[in-house]
Parts: sequence; structure tokens; C-alpha cells
Amino acid sequence: MASRRCIVNHIVREEDLLHGDHIYVHRLGYSYSHHGIYNAHTGNVIHLAGSKMDKKATKICETSLDAFAAGNLIEQIKDPIRLVLYDVSKVEAWLKIGGGCVCETKCVDPNKTVETALWFTRHHEAFGMYHLWSWNCEVFCRLCKVNPCTADELEALYHEFRANGNDGEREWRQFLDTTVDEAMRSGRQTQKPLGKFAANAVLSPVVKVSDWIVRGALEIRQLCADL
Repeated sequence: MASRRCIVNHIVREEDLLHGDHIYVHRLGYSYSHHGIYNAHTGNVIHLAGSKMDKKATKICETSLDAFAAGNLIEQIKDPIRLVLYDVSKVEAWLKIGGGCVCETKCVDPNKTVETALWFTRHHEAFGMYHLWSWNCEVFCRLCKVNPCTADELEALYHEFRANGNDGEREWRQFLDTTVDEAMRSGRQTQKPLGKFAANAVLSPVVKVSDWIVRGALEIRQLCADL
């Protein structure tokens, strides 16, 4: 799995993407990342998206890989696709750098990951209200990667909880929180704040230079292909 992506910036070639991959792209000059689940059956990406002016209007949708990668409306740049790795060692998790996403948690079968993601496209309200830090596109992807339930089981649980009114809604959210908590706990803050800051300060320029080299190589390859 690790050989599919660059060890420095986690860039993966589109032709190397696999069904159920958790992928991401950088936006606005590395200021934030946008995450999605790759569906190899359609070649599309399932992700949390919506109006940039009204985050309350966000919903789970499936869009093309190109649209997902070129979502930066200001720069109009198609960012390289990057791969989030699961079931990594504690050493790799601790050494993760700016621009790199890893998770110690084991993930479920890829078909179940995509099945979960597609279920949320039909019930996007079930994911709940978007929150910039605690309930966002990355949380959605981690939920899909670690959720042990089938789509039918999710459907039954969701309707069972909804039948209980407000109490049921709280129980449903608690179920989602519990499901994703372990993945988020191991996928985030695996370094002490000072150590993480130091690693980002030292290695972020390396990541950016590596990106420029990779982008240049991709553009040259495209030019050669067009000749």
C-alpha cells in the first residue's frame, strides 16, 4: 500500500487509485485539505460538499475526480491527489508531517467503505450539521473507512433512532461519534503540539518543493502525450 504514494507528500497517481481509497487535495495554498472516498466503479469521488458561502447547505454528493481535484475556485488549479493511509505503525503516525494524513486504525473492506459513503448520499441529513473543526469532510471519510455496519444495517439503525424523536437523534449522533472517535483520535494529534509545530516548520517547505517537482513532471508527461 505504501508504495502507491510518495512518502513525503502522499501524492498518488490517478491510475493507482483503488476502490474505497480515502483521498484528499490541498486548497488555497495548503491552508486546508478537502477529503473524499474514491469509487472505482464510477471513477468518481464521494465527499461532503456545498456552498462556500453557506456551510449549513453542505451535503454528501458524488462528483468526478477532476471536479474534486479542481475545486479551488480562486486559483483554478487541479491539485495532485493524495492518499490517506490506514493501519500504519505508531512511528509513521508520529512522524507524519504537514500535508500528510495517516491513521493507526484498521479500516473495513473497501466495498463496505463505498457502500457507507453511497448510503450517506441518499441520506445526507443523517451525517448532521457541518462543523469546520469537529464534523467535516475528513470526519466523513474516516467514518466510512471504519464503520462496521452494512448499508442495510445503517438504514435500520437510522430509522429506529429517528422513530424515537429528539432522543433518537441524539442517540444516532452518539453512535456516529463513537464509531469515528477511535479513527479520529489516532489520525489526529499523534504528536505533541511542539513537536508537530517543529516538524511542520522544517518539513513543509520540503513538501512544497516536492509538489512543484511532481507537478512539473506531470505537466511534461502530459505535453509529451499531446505531441
